[in-house]
Amino acid sequence: MTDFNKYDSIEYAEELYINSRDYARANKLQFLLEELGMTELELVEEWAEECGLIASEYELSALFDQEIAPIVIEQYGENDEPAMSEAFNNWSDGLCRDDVLHELQYYNYCYVGKYA
Repeated sequence: MTDFNKYDSIEYAEELYINSRDYARANKLQFLLEELGMTELELVEEWAEECGLIASEYELSALFDQEIAPIVIEQYGENDEPAMSEAFNNWSDGLCRDDVLHELQYYNYCYVGKYA
């Protein structure tokens, strides 16, 4: 892989990842991730950042704090942790179903915002 720079390798890995249902492509993806020294989640985050999507757990939590937390606080109060957790889970599930959040992010991210 000496003729690929890191960015080209990431682009290629993203393409492989999107199409990794094929066993051969999945093997190529694993090899490329090892060459890049990245995990699948890091690849997804890199891709999300390039596309202007949610690229980190902190970014997701900050967006929740801005858009959803005020509604939860208004309805249940600031100290209702179960309500806040339920709202975050439902909201992030919806983002995943709407393809705004990748499923690897959905399964690996937790709420780390100011009400955590």
